[in-house]
Amino acid sequence: MNFGILVVDDDEEILGAIEKIVQSEERRVFTAQTLNEANLTFDEESVDLVISDLVLPDGSGIDLLKKVKKINDDIPFVLVTGNSTVDTAVEALKSGATDYITKPFRAVELKTLVENILNKVKIIKENESLKEEILRLKGYEQVVGKSKAMQEILKIIEKVKDIDATVLITGESGTGKEVIARLLHQRSKRNKNPFVAINCGAIPDALIEDELFGHVKGAFTDAVAPRVGAFEKADGGILFLDEIGTLRMDLQVKLLRVIQSREFAPIGSTNVRKVDVRIMAATNSNLQEMVREGKFREDLYYRLNIIHIQIPPLRERREDILPLLRFAMEKISLRLGTKPKDFSRSALEAMLNYDYRGNVRELENIVERSLALSEEDKITLNDLPEEVKQKKEENLSDESKGKGAILSYVENNGLDAYLQRIEKKVITEALLKCNYRKSKAALLLKIQRTTLVERMKRLNIPLRKDNCEDDSETETN
Repeated sequence: MNFGILVVDDDEEILGAIEKIVQSEERRVFTAQTLNEANLTFDEESVDLVISDLVLPDGSGIDLLKKVKKINDDIPFVLVTGNSTVDTAVEALKSGATDYITKPFRAVELKTLVENILNKVKIIKENESLKEEILRLKGYEQVVGKSKAMQEILKIIEKVKDIDATVLITGESGTGKEVIARLLHQRSKRNKNPFVAINCGAIPDALIEDELFGHVKGAFTDAVAPRVGAFEKADGGILFLDEIGTLRMDLQVKLLRVIQSREFAPIGSTNVRKVDVRIMAATNSNLQEMVREGKFREDLYYRLNIIHIQIPPLRERREDILPLLRFAMEKISLRLGTKPKDFSRSALEAMLNYDYRGNVRELENIVERSLALSEEDKITLNDLPEEVKQKKEENLSDESKGKGAILSYVENNGLDAYLQRIEKKVITEALLKCNYRKSKAALLLKIQRTTLVERMKRLNIPLRKDNCEDDSETETN
């Protein structure tokens, strides 16, 4: 673990002596001889400990102490004083200084003091890092969810985590494709090496090649220094290419070549560099359709699609909504520095029944908005966006119609039988409307085609209908 130490003293000889005493391989020492220099250095550098003389030409160590504590009260501060100013140093301790040392001091005295302070800083940093890691890993589990579909994805991850085959993750926007990629990285043998994420759709066409492959000095007009690209940064680890469907055709060729050969050349160079990188890609587009339309290379598609992970939308795995809500509340309240809140019964019902077209991302946005606006101990229905409240009102209106007939059927046949009857009726109507084209019916129902086929089998709905054209895809998908 590296530490930054700021040493301030107007006496150049003492300044050099302190620098020599506290210097080590894992410590960066910054020096200043005035309060102004110290302020500038503190603003520009990452500082974990300040050692300052009490008396400075343009101010005092107390002035610097006040600034440091105002910005970050956790940064330890050691005052160096003369014998005649010990009383002032004691007062400084009351103002937040960690300790003080008087001139003349022995090297071992200062060295021991600094080591003790930095050991405490190290423990605090490690604890903070551990808390973040626990929350991050807990977040991965929460986002993955407890539904059968997501548990199947977890099984796939466990099977392929240490295989260096490429992975293609597909799913609607906001379903958590990068979370799945990071989870796979965290559980793989490459987890000690970098995970580099590049959003191909968010980078301008003119810059994406440089972002991926880097350049050498002089490669183009503004290339005054070499730049390391994503492939080189991810060496030994995983490179995650999000929105891969937006990558232009010439770069698709170059990407295919790197996947096949495990080597590349930066822009402006003919020297080939070897890389050991596992490629993971993600998209919310239909790459097969893009291949048919000539917008995506077929050979690249097959190279990427060695292992395919399809993430279902949140509305198809409603049992995951509640744990996701709880985790989102915990994560967002921690970030905002507020106390987590429960949802009122009506608000929770609305959240559980909402369709979340933006999936997990939309759910988190709603939680953050509601937490920011809520003035009560709990988040109420009034704190939720209009579209969430409107959905709840529509559900209540639908339930009120024909309530007597529904209850009568349930009393005689059971709730499961009623729900299956409704599901079968809706699916059949969708199939008939789409002339039994299951891909179109699935699109209409806003579910995956594979999910539709599974439900048709479970509900004994014929997979084909006489005199109707069917999809050309096989029924085993």
